[in-house]
This record gives sequence, structure tokens and C-alpha cells, in this order.
Amino acid sequence: MAASTTKKEETKKPEDKKEEKDNKKETEPKPTPKPLPPLEVSARRLDRLLGTESFLPAASYTNPAKVVRRWLGTSSGASGKATLADIHTAAQTLLDPQGVCQTGRALILEYTAVAPSEQTSKDVAMDTETTTETETPSQPNYLSKTTEREFETWLLSLLIRLLWKSSQHQKAFDLSQTTIQILMKHIASTTAKITKKSSLHLVSLFPLLARVYRYRSLVADQLVPTQPQIAVLLRSDMVQAHGMACLRRDVDTQATLLNLMLHDLLNASQVEQAQKLLTNSTFPDSASNNQLCRFLYHSGRIQALRLEYTSAFSNLSQSIRKAPSNTGLGFRIATQRL
Repeated sequence: MAASTTKKEETKKPEDKKEEKDNKKETEPKPTPKPLPPLEVSARRLDRLLGTESFLPAASYTNPAKVVRRWLGTSSGASGKATLADIHTAAQTLLDPQGVCQTGRALILEYTAVAPSEQTSKDVAMDTETTTETETPSQPNYLSKTTEREFETWLLSLLIRLLWKSSQHQKAFDLSQTTIQILMKHIASTTAKITKKSSLHLVSLFPLLARVYRYRSLVADQLVPTQPQIAVLLRSDMVQAHGMACLRRDVDTQATLLNLMLHDLLNASQVEQAQKLLTNSTFPDSASNNQLCRFLYHSGRIQALRLEYTSAFSNLSQSIRKAPSNTGLGFRIATQRL
């Protein structure tokens, strides 16, 4: 009997080993792919929304500026948590060094370059891990030509905001001026060979141009007390840029620059000049809700200073009603105080 049981066990052993191996393979965790950085995820989403040169989705034919505007709103979480290292890696991996955005890419890499002494031990460990994991270099997967200019401008605007928050106002102002020049070159090169596709790509740059103008004004407010000549230079530049935006039918830049000019005149206590600008200009109907709230606030403030309390109250109350309830607490408090 004992001999028969040992024979049965011997016959069962190879089958049991196979089953154990299969069970081990099933229980072993599969290697999960490494998650992409948040800035790269936002860039890939914009690439899908705007399409490529060979394929353009339906959203691109209707209003690409509206697509970029919504993309900026949905990417606010990634942009708010972005650091200089994140912007550096995003520009290095997604922008083609030989493409249209080589100037902006070089500028971003120059401003976000980290000295070896400033690099922490965690960064060094991460670099060593990535080099050991990825021994075989993969081909670079740059963004398409329909998206790289928008992503380049977005990275530059994030860099301007980081410099402004870190109180590097002069660097932020110089970078904003250079960014506007780069954007104007993109617009000029697109309008030189205008087609149906290129006109769509041109319109998608307008919300980002308005964003850079707004950041430049925020930085200039910090520099004007020490450098008053900046206000005079920016005032003439904004008037010229507003006229060009009206000719291009650039609604975003037109509304943003009108609010910035009113804000600048009110800060300089030039109420009569602000009133003349308010009466001789028209606010675009299809502008964003945030710019409309700012315009109503500025117009109500001008009318209150000119003792026109009835119209000032109606504009300010309308601005409070239209203001978003989840953000903009300081704006709502300033409007309520008026």
C-alpha cells in the first residue's frame, strides 16, 4: 500500500509543478506603464483636439480659439502645480529643436536651466533610475506642427507666471516682451501664406496672445513705481496692439487690451482719458465672461468717479452677478466695496 501511494505522488508531482507555475504567473503583478507628466498629458490632449496636418477634427473647422480657451480652463490644474523642472522637461521632450519653435524652446531651456549645485539628491536619484530603466534610447515623439506653437506659448506663459510669483519681475517682464515678439512672428508667417488650414491655426493663437499681454501687465504693475517710463512705453504699445487686434478680428486680445488700458489709466488717475476711451471703443460681444466682468467693473468705477452713481451701480451689480462664484474672491470683494 505504501509503495502504491508513493507512485501516485510521483505521478502527480509534474502536474502539480505546472499548476504552481501557472498560478505564479497569474498572481505576479503585471508591469504598469509609467504615467506621463501632467504637462505632457495636457499637450497630447491639445494635439488630439486640434488635429494634425492630415486630419482636422470637426472642432477645428468651427472655432479653434474656443477649443484652446476650453483647453486652457481644463489644464489649469496642471499649470498651477508646474515647476521649472517640469517646464524644462516638457520643452525638451515635446518641442522639436529644428522646428518652428526652436527659438522659444531655446529660451525656455535657458530660463529653466538648473545649476548642478541646486539639484537635490532626489533629482539625482531619479535621473539615475531613469537612465538605468531606459537603456535603449527611443525616438523623440514631438508634437505636430498644428500644436507646437500653442504649446510653446503656453509654456512661456507658465514660465512668466512662475518668475512673477518668485518676485523676479525684471526677468518676467523681459521674457513677456520676447514672448510677444515670438508670437507676432508666428502670426506674420501664417498670414503671409494664408490658406484655410493656416487661418485655423492662426485663430488658435489668439487666446494665448491675450494671456501673455495680461501677464505682462501684472508684471509691469510691480515695476512702474521704480521705473515710471515703462507705463508710457506700454501705453503706446497697447494702443497699437489693440488696433491690430481689431483688424485681425481677434476678440480675445481686443477685450483684454481694452481692459488693460482702462486699468492703466485708472491707476494713473486719468479719469477723463479713461472716459474718452470708454465712449469711443466698443467691447466685443463674443468675449469671455471674465473679460466682460472686468470691463463692467472698470466702467462702473469710472462712472462712480464721475458721480454717475445710477449707471455705476447697475454696471457693478451686473459685474457681481456675472462673476464666477468658485473663484475670484478678491475681485468680488473689490466690486462690492465700490
